[in-house]
Amino acid sequence: MIPSFEISLGAPILHGLVTIGKFDGKHPSLACATGSDNILIHSPHLHDIDTKQEVRQFSVNRRISAITSGPWSLTSVETTNSEEMSKLSAQAQEQLQIAEDVEIDINAGGQAIRRKQTRHALLIGTQTNLLCYDVEGNSDLFYKEVPEGLNVIAFGKIPSHSQPLAIVGGNCSLQGFDQEGNEMFWTVAGDNVTALCFRRKQLIVGSEDYEIRIFEGEDVVMETTESNVIMNLVGIKEDFFGFALANGTIGVYNDAKRVWNARAKYDVMDMTVFDLDDDGQPELITGWSNGRLEVRKFDDGQLVFKERFSSAVSGLCVADYRMQGASEVICCIESGEIRGYGTANTAEIKEIIQKAVDTRKLDALKAKKMALQMEKSGYENNLEAFKSKESTPGLVPQDTKLEMLLEEDKHNKGMHVVLSSSSVGTVVKLAIVECSGSAAQSSQVFKLAKPQKDISIPLAKEQFGQEFSLQIKAIVGHKSSFQDHVL
Repeated sequence: MIPSFEISLGAPILHGLVTIGKFDGKHPSLACATGSDNILIHSPHLHDIDTKQEVRQFSVNRRISAITSGPWSLTSVETTNSEEMSKLSAQAQEQLQIAEDVEIDINAGGQAIRRKQTRHALLIGTQTNLLCYDVEGNSDLFYKEVPEGLNVIAFGKIPSHSQPLAIVGGNCSLQGFDQEGNEMFWTVAGDNVTALCFRRKQLIVGSEDYEIRIFEGEDVVMETTESNVIMNLVGIKEDFFGFALANGTIGVYNDAKRVWNARAKYDVMDMTVFDLDDDGQPELITGWSNGRLEVRKFDDGQLVFKERFSSAVSGLCVADYRMQGASEVICCIESGEIRGYGTANTAEIKEIIQKAVDTRKLDALKAKKMALQMEKSGYENNLEAFKSKESTPGLVPQDTKLEMLLEEDKHNKGMHVVLSSSSVGTVVKLAIVECSGSAAQSSQVFKLAKPQKDISIPLAKEQFGQEFSLQIKAIVGHKSSFQDHVL
């Protein structure tokens, strides 16, 4: 995919500290955290008007932990004499309203009131403080102490309030503030909050205890356990939402049911959703620490598009950044570059994307065909051997089972799972164990120098007293066999 635009800010962009808001009420501007506790504001609409104001910076003087923006009704009231306003024609007043995004009313005292309409506020979180800043007015709207800590911020509506709130996730708690800085919402989160997002009027919360909880107001309506710390959450559509874990796993849930997941050896930097291929369905877009940008189908995880940058992806946003009438994915790179990717709205681009998707599908089917052919060949050879009643060293009886037993490990003061083969003369050569849902998350391979009838898998002490699951695959065969079997 060819980016629709590229911009260099000339300053590094810190991971996860990127947002886009209409701070003047009309034009999208990007706000991001850079080094030395600074906030950089990039306003592309000022490029041809005032290049000095296109990029602005101000210092927060504290380590920035979170940043977002939201459309609070920031109202600037200016009163003037009604006689002065009456000198303007109706057309002039209408042009003034369009130019300055104001409403003009004549109050009972004969004064004309000009009010700025909805502008976005910039919300900046530090470790123990929340700053709400009016970028256009260059003033602080409120500054609140948050003694319970501030890890993430989300902006949206909850059922009990008609106006949107800034929801702050901290140490085992959630707090909601209105546009005047009043605390309007508080509830317990279970553990330190690491990710937040809104889906309709539901608040989805991820925490360090590997839990994903969905709140309606103060009530938890859904809770599920993942295999690691939840680092990112994003609402997709209807009941679907995406997630990313600290171990490089990404995936999608449909309410409490996990639809799919995939894992990489790199860290997820940010996630967003956007209909990039113009098929009417949003895709899950993920930025990685190795500079990789991935676009996947939200319903099955199929890879649609990928790109590689020279440095890590710092943040992803969706906005009509250049005011051209169509939203784009705005990709911010750690080195300070900004790239935009729009919807594939031409037949040529759609054909390129579809060709890439078809090629990946064909490769997957070819690999599956090869595996099935090998499996079929093995079954045929075994069937012939059974029919001829020949004794083949590589042949495992059809009724062979993998037996599992939980035993106490007195020597190490722990527990272990013992795997054994049910057939005489067969041994367990290797076991692959994947653990999920506990404090000790890993995929491990166990192999004995001299294969025996059974093999022991120790359980970590961190797993005691916790709910977790083990997925085990074992390779079973005769000691001298050239062909082994997976159970």
